[in-house]
Amino acid sequence: MEDIRLRANGEYEIKIFQINKSHRDLKGLKNHQIVNLLVKNHRLRINETKEDNELLPKVIDGVKYYPYVYNEKEKKAHWDIFLPSVLLDQLDFTILKISFVLFACIDDKIFAIIGGGGSMVIKAFQNHRFGLEFYEHLTTLDEEIVSLTTRGISGTLTQNNRIFKEGQRLSDVLNFVNIPTSINLVLKEEIRDTFFDFIDFGNKNVQLEISSFFHIKHRIKFYQLHLLFKALNEIINTQPKRPLTSFVEIKKSGNDNKEFIKILHVELRQDMLNRFSPTRGVSPRKSDIDFVHPSKIKQFYECDRFEIKFKSQRKDFLIVRDKNKIYHEGLKYVYSNLELNATQGDFNKLMWGLKVEGFKGNQKKKHVWANFWQYVTCELRYENKPIFHIDSKWYFVKDDFADSMNKLCSQMINRHHSQRDILFKPWVTGTEGDYNSLYKGKGNYWVFDKALGQNIELCDIMYESEEDNKIYLIHVKTGFDAKIRDLCNQIVISANRFMISRSSGDNTFLNEVIDSYNKRIDNKGFEIKNKEQFLNKFTAGGKEVVFVMAFKSDSKRVSTIRGNIEKVNSNIAKFSLIQCIREMSTFNYPIEIVEIKNS
Repeated sequence: MEDIRLRANGEYEIKIFQINKSHRDLKGLKNHQIVNLLVKNHRLRINETKEDNELLPKVIDGVKYYPYVYNEKEKKAHWDIFLPSVLLDQLDFTILKISFVLFACIDDKIFAIIGGGGSMVIKAFQNHRFGLEFYEHLTTLDEEIVSLTTRGISGTLTQNNRIFKEGQRLSDVLNFVNIPTSINLVLKEEIRDTFFDFIDFGNKNVQLEISSFFHIKHRIKFYQLHLLFKALNEIINTQPKRPLTSFVEIKKSGNDNKEFIKILHVELRQDMLNRFSPTRGVSPRKSDIDFVHPSKIKQFYECDRFEIKFKSQRKDFLIVRDKNKIYHEGLKYVYSNLELNATQGDFNKLMWGLKVEGFKGNQKKKHVWANFWQYVTCELRYENKPIFHIDSKWYFVKDDFADSMNKLCSQMINRHHSQRDILFKPWVTGTEGDYNSLYKGKGNYWVFDKALGQNIELCDIMYESEEDNKIYLIHVKTGFDAKIRDLCNQIVISANRFMISRSSGDNTFLNEVIDSYNKRIDNKGFEIKNKEQFLNKFTAGGKEVVFVMAFKSDSKRVSTIRGNIEKVNSNIAKFSLIQCIREMSTFNYPIEIVEIKNS
């Protein structure tokens, strides 16, 4: 073995990446072939044709290293333009851009470190969750956390970045309905002494950054990097994993992804037949489905006109103005375009080309657009296991998911359940609009259902309590199923819009809500005549505003949700509720839960 201790004197902070060998273009290839394929692809991308030599490994203590460096001419320095030509003779002001990757192959794994433009060499083939997946082999979940970036899977509106006070632990801030994308934490003494004892950290606290890479924020020499590569391999091979999230994205593509979509299309066709076929039963099953744009959720709720059309269709398309009816009307539209004895294949052809485009007001420019099936959120079965289609991505869940979620969801409902009987009327029959209208004319109640400001509902029902000097903005939904995701999105969007307006003293949003309320024919006789007096109710520093999630069970089997959450089938409803409570708590927005009596 070469004595790398004597030869490497430099010290650097290093980020370690991993090549995803399960990538469809790398399957079946050996490490040596993969490294050279990545290098070849990079050379082709930069139109390098002169240098096409095969990279050969340099072996140090069982680790095969492939160093790759390419100096690319990027641009001329500004002096080339500034100086007169008489002074430029034989001067080359070309700036070189270095692309450096050091591949380290050990056993069946390929690690890499990069410099300059080296990210372009590995970007398409890297494991984008390597640091997070690797740390699952190390964590006790008791580490002190510095910051956390997460991505929600249940309709969360933005990526959430949080910085924590000293002493907060990883177990206190992780939750299984969020997917961590980047974590900064303090490297525990126990971990560094057990697994990284070849690095002298001194007496200082050392931080880790784990994301698509694994990064110890401490300068190391090359021989320590070499030992670190070997340690990573050993840890992955021998240490059990402790998950950081219960949801795992299914990283399948091509034909595998189409297989999932076919299962989804079977579910959609069956739901269509159960709704519109003349041969359907008396009480046909309806699928547990939510319908919202897969990425532009806030923009979706701002739209007030939707066009449902087939690919390349420019006229005679379907226009829907109520976003809650898009799914139903879309299936009905497909059904009307199918022959009587149409097969699953016929349905699939239409569904593949069906699009939904959303618009604001009279604007002709599309505000949101996607394929119809991409809007669908639902739980399906694949190989007798649950899989989830959420925001046009596919997920499966770990084995303890159901028990953990039931426990947490039950805790959330109990902890935030309203102590006041603010929705005192039972909901026996009728639509959400019918139930809301029961409170028209009742003292201190206003029904703002379908009264929009900036295309956003303030609430369905507002109640002003004289007893505790609070205003309750209540959002109502029937059924504890996938529609709860829609309810949660509405609450978060409305709360954000209202609280921003209140803090800034801008009443534009509330003014539009009141104007919309007064213009509705069904509010005749219940108008808000003194707008200024009504607006004063919401003045910052005045009454506390509480946001309310109100629902009732539609299930005969589970007549009451509270206390029976484990009997509810809809996992989407459960983790949507959990995510909503967590998101509202992050913004310090007061939220309560009301379960409406159904008898």
